[in-house]
Amino acid sequence: MRIEIDVCDVCRNPSSQVKTYTVSVGDRTGITDRCAAHSEELEAILTRNVPYSEELEALLSPDERPFGRRRGGRGMQVVDMDEVEKAKGRQ
Repeated sequence: MRIEIDVCDVCRNPSSQVKTYTVSVGDRTGITDRCAAHSEELEAILTRNVPYSEELEALLSPDERPFGRRRGGRGMQVVDMDEVEKAKGRQ
């Protein structure tokens, strides 16, 4: 006979019920089992009711800025190489 028990990846309490969460960023995926006490931030993200916490802030802005720096300007234009060469007068 074999008995398996899923426990929280944080507290490892065998008496707590857990939910399995799949988290992905880009092409990376991770799976974690969490009890109710340790899944509050994940549940808040799922319900779009995200409370501020230092851990969440560190995840969202690792360089200590609340929002990422914008690259480029409003007048930035996407052109292909033919248009670049034409602008240089080479075509």
